Formats: sequence, C-alpha cells, structure tokens
Amino acid sequence: MQASSSSQVLSLPAGGFVVQTSEGWVQFGIPPETIKDTMTMPCGVPSLYIVPRKMFYLDRGISTAEMEFPFYYNFFILRRKCRILCTASQKRRLTAVMKESVFGPEELDLTLEYMNGRKNFRFPDLRAEVEFFRKNPFRGGKRLELADMVQFTTFDADGSAKVGAVRVQQHKGGFTVFEGDSELARFPENMTLPPRKSEATERRIPFQPPVFGVTAIGAGHGFLPGSKTSGFIVWINRRGIMIDPPVDSTEWLREREINPKIIDTIILTHCHADHDSGTMQKILEEGRCTLVTTATILHSFLRKAAALTGLKESYLAGLFDYTPAVIGEAVRLIGGEFHFRYSLHSIPTIGFECYFGGKSFVYTSDTFNHPPTINKLHADGLMGVGRRDDLINFPWHHNLVLHECGIPPIHTPLDFLVGLQPEEKKNVYVVHTDPAKVPKDSGIRPMLADIENTLTLEVSPQPNSEAIEMLTLFSSTDLFRDFPLEKASEFLMIAKKHHFHAGDLIIDEGDAGDSFFLILSGKASVVREGKEVRVYGYNDYFGESSLVTDLPRSADVYAKTEMDVVKMNKDDFLYFIRGTEVGKTLRNLFVNRQLQTWRVLEESKTFCTLSATQKTQLLSMISTNRCNPGDYLFQEGERPVFSYILSSGEAVVSTKGQFIARLKRGDFAGKVFPFKKTGRIPYSIQAESETETLAIEMTDLTAFLENNPGFYLKLANLDYEAFV
Repeated sequence: MQASSSSQVLSLPAGGFVVQTSEGWVQFGIPPETIKDTMTMPCGVPSLYIVPRKMFYLDRGISTAEMEFPFYYNFFILRRKCRILCTASQKRRLTAVMKESVFGPEELDLTLEYMNGRKNFRFPDLRAEVEFFRKNPFRGGKRLELADMVQFTTFDADGSAKVGAVRVQQHKGGFTVFEGDSELARFPENMTLPPRKSEATERRIPFQPPVFGVTAIGAGHGFLPGSKTSGFIVWINRRGIMIDPPVDSTEWLREREINPKIIDTIILTHCHADHDSGTMQKILEEGRCTLVTTATILHSFLRKAAALTGLKESYLAGLFDYTPAVIGEAVRLIGGEFHFRYSLHSIPTIGFECYFGGKSFVYTSDTFNHPPTINKLHADGLMGVGRRDDLINFPWHHNLVLHECGIPPIHTPLDFLVGLQPEEKKNVYVVHTDPAKVPKDSGIRPMLADIENTLTLEVSPQPNSEAIEMLTLFSSTDLFRDFPLEKASEFLMIAKKHHFHAGDLIIDEGDAGDSFFLILSGKASVVREGKEVRVYGYNDYFGESSLVTDLPRSADVYAKTEMDVVKMNKDDFLYFIRGTEVGKTLRNLFVNRQLQTWRVLEESKTFCTLSATQKTQLLSMISTNRCNPGDYLFQEGERPVFSYILSSGEAVVSTKGQFIARLKRGDFAGKVFPFKKTGRIPYSIQAESETETLAIEMTDLTAFLENNPGFYLKLANLDYEAFV
C-alpha cells in the first residue's frame, strides 16, 4: 500500500487501512473485528468504506467485507448511515448478506423443524417475533428498512465513485483516493490479511479436556474491544463440539496444543456476524465437519456464505455434513443429549440444553429474556400461550447456566439476571457481555475465556468409555476408514492403551519393529540424526513402516508431551490388515518417504500448508512418474485419470496454443471438479524438460478432498495465471 505525504493513513491491527478525508475517515478492507480496532483509535469508527475486489479469502476462510458491525455502530450508536463504495455486483451481494444478517430470512416456515409441526404447543410465530424487533428507533418505531441504514455508491463505467469532495478511482492494480485534485492514498485492489495474532503462552502441563464441561474461546460481544466474540467448546468424553466458533478458533486451539481434530462438530446458533463469521473458516480447516442447526438457520448461513464467496449454495453445502436440530426431539452428539429451542431474538436463533452422565447445562445464545415484554407480546397476539410459557419458564435448575446479557431490546438486560432469586442464579454464568459490568456481589458470575477457566461438571464414570474412545479413534483414522463394522470388535481385542510421559523414548532407531501406534492424546516427536523432523498428534499413527518392510526402525520417536496411545503388536497388526489394501498403502508410503517426497510437499506453495496427517495421507496415494521433453501430462479436452505434482523439471500450461503459465517443483498439475462429477480438462500441460512428477489417481484425490474441503476449494479455485 502506498499513500502520499498529504494524507494520514493508519493500518488496522485486524487488517485494512483508514485514511483521513473531508468526509471523515475512510476505511479500505473490512475483515472481522476491525470495528474493535477503530472504536479505540483516534479516528473513531468510519462511516465510509471501500470494499476490496476480493470479498472472501478461501485460504483463510475470512471475509474482507464484514460490514455488519460497522453498519450497526453507525446507525444505532452514531445515528448515521453507513456509506459503502463498491461495484454494482458487490452491492447486490452485500445487500443479500445484510438483509439476511439484520432482518433474517425473507421466508420463514418452521413446520418441519418442530416435532409434530404446527400442532406443537410451543410452536412460535417467528415472523411476528422478528417483526417486533424490526423497528426504526429514530422514526417513531416505523418498520426498519435497509435504506434507513446504508447508502451505496457504485463505481461508474470509468471506475470512479464520488462521495462529497472525495473521489475514489478504481484502476488496474487498486484504488486511488482523491480530494479535489489532491491524491490522498493508494490502496491495492485486494487487501493483505495480517498474520494470525498469536496468543500463545507457555504451558508446562498439556490441557486435558474434561469428560463433561465447557471452555470459552471468547465470551465477549461484537463491540467489546480486546475480547473475542462468544464461542465455546462443549466437552463430552474428552471430545469437543464447537459452538459459534470465533474467527481463528483453530489457531487458538493449536496455540494451546489442543488438536483441532478432536472437535469435528459445530453448533451454529444464528447468523449474526459475531456468531457465524468463524463458522466457514472452521469448516474449511483440516478434516470434515458436521454442522448442527435448524434448516432455517442453515439456509440463512448458506445464503450469506454464497453472497460473500461468490460460490453456489449447493457447492458450499457439499463441504460439510449436516445434522438437523429438530425442536422437541433429542439430538445425540458424541454421547451427549441435546434439546434445542428457538430463542427470542431479532433473527432466528437457537439455544439448547445438554445432558450427559447425570449432569446438564443450558446455553441461551442471544435472547431477550424479559418476562414483562414476553407477556406483552402474548397479550398483543404476537405469541401463543405455549410459546410464552416456554420462554418464561426458563430452566434455571441446570447444573450450569450460560446466559447471555447485553443491550435491550435484542439482548437480556443485566438487571433482570441480577434480580433473580438466589436459588435461580446460583449456577448462572453470563456471556456476551463486558465482565467488568457484572456486579461482584450480584450472585452471578461472568464466564471467563481460555482453557484455565474451563467449567467442569463432574460426572459418574461412563460404562465402556475407554472402548468408545478407542472406537472413535479407529473409525476416524484414514487407514481404517473403509474397514467393515465387524473389524471394530477385532480392533478392541488386539489394541491396548498405553501411557507415556513427556520425554519417554517410544521407538529406538535401529531396533526391530514390533509394534504399531495410534495417538489418542498428546504429541510424538520423530527425531533423526538428533534433529526433530516431524511431530504427530491425535489420530496420527507411527511405527508402521518396519512392520510391513521388515526393516529396522529408521528414527527415534519420543513423547513430546504426556501421551496416550493405542498399541498393536506386529503379528496382531498384520493379521488385522489381512485381505485389505492397507499393507500396499503403507509400503507405498514407505517408498515415498525414502524418496523424500515429503520434502516436495513441504516446499510446495500449494501443499505446504497441509498438516502432517494430510501429507501422510497423500504420500500413501502417490506414485512416481517420469516425462521426457514434449510429453503431455494432459491434452486439452481429456478426461483426467491422474493429477500430478511436479518434483523436478518444468511444464507449460496452455489453452488453444496460447501460453498460460509455467509450472515448477511443487506445483499442482491437474483439474479438480465438483464432488462426484467429472469433466474435461480445459487446458494442456506439457513437459518442457525432463520432468519427474508425483501422480495421484483422481479417485484417490477426490476421496482425500471430500474429507478436506478447505484444500478442495484451494485446488478447485487454483489460478494458473498466478504462476506466470
């Protein structure tokens, strides 16, 4: 970014820039949480925003046009319209996003979301409730419209947009901000996202998730500087369910040495940005997630995500598995029992009760829990008696109550919670609020974030808990994913659980291989010639090569932290994999490790971001291939059987004889199609010199990508012109 000396340009910690003009400060780039930056800066919250050409970064799962909270702050706090400079296409997309966020879905039909549908005594008139909140406080309570809150200015045919004395010129490579004839600043066409902010602190003892409990990643709200928005992990049997994941929640886990793979389920409560902005990011991380919510909230989320990313809703829906939350029906997730209900909020929102091991807790999500208002809604005919009673008779009896509070009328007032009877509020922790505002003698407590503040509910030992833990590991390990059900009992008979202390030697280089290991918890360090070459965590395996090759151990393996592993001796392991492709897969993996194929992946700008587990999975699928100068990897119009990664040499990409790009070591050569579809490759790729490639059959690659949707999007949207 370049700016002239006649202007003051500030960089925002969360990403983007602001420049001072006669129209106030103008912000370029709006990733999540920048509102918390500008609220505390001398510039204050701008009213004028320039939207970058690229509105969503698939590699980070982050929007750069997160207008919702700047939008609210300008309208409700500063009592002015939010002004947005963008293209006509971006205006359409942002309008769709903001209507969904502020007003909720245009159509609401909850019939299939309730057990017994409209006959359910608690069935709400959600449209009437949403309309109750849709009032313009500055126009006598008239129906609030988007035009009351925002003013769009689109670039004209010459790429120019003007607001007052400020003109923004769009050109190849970026934007220039002028005031009169003076150039104030130049911005690139797309903003650069800053590195994830590290919150790492040294912890001597690795975190051990509770059998049943809750950890807050964040407990704040969208306007609380210095805090993460409210998002939680519910722990059941030491595995996690993420509730409304905040942005960069996976990085938060890694910094605390919690393997993200033990959390593969998400509950999405609603589609306000402080609750859903990290959801797509979590979906695009390693592994495949299950999303749990109602159909109404799911489709709202997909419409928002489609508008932000420019991808089709059906395409996005294929990136995760879906479990519907049916109101009035128990939903079982990783051993816990969940009961969902719609809260009273400005857009469709769910909270839930969770039961496990004889204990329980309730989470409200965003809600306006205010009995006088609820009674008035009933009296005014906007709410049936069953819905009224369901909201007023809140289940304060749970062992833990996580209740939101904030600014009415869309949030529960703090004084209502403070005024509860001592018996009602003895287990209440408040979230979505500033902890400093909770009176110390009020009988309620603020929920504090981070793992040291985990709330644990002590439960009775669960029958077969160790077997469940081991079977969960078995079913999620890529080697065994396609094994038939009857193999599960065999696994339990031959696999034994072992514990290692940090620093323990598990495998000694040069020894004969006699065991196979699967990691249940903790981390293992692979050391060769005194240097750590690899780190493995939950769901990873090691020790397999010696068993299938009869060669001595090729490296030392130490417990990097306290570790639990599942161990099988050599004879049992070889018997267990008989009649399967696992032996062939592991021998292929061994060959590729010997050929230093791992290093090709590590040096590749496309594949370097993969985890050790993902790289191991790819190595097990790869075969080597050699091409002479002039050989075609693909010819335009072919249906590809393989995809390739170049390990040496160069290849040229062309279409209709026109040069597009030159590929080098580590580059991907191929074409990824939508899941379960095939197509013809739209370009030719020809070896320009003697070239060695790593070949992956398309069927294997497709299976890998189905389980790694974030990497699938990365390959599917690969732009070869960027390789020039």
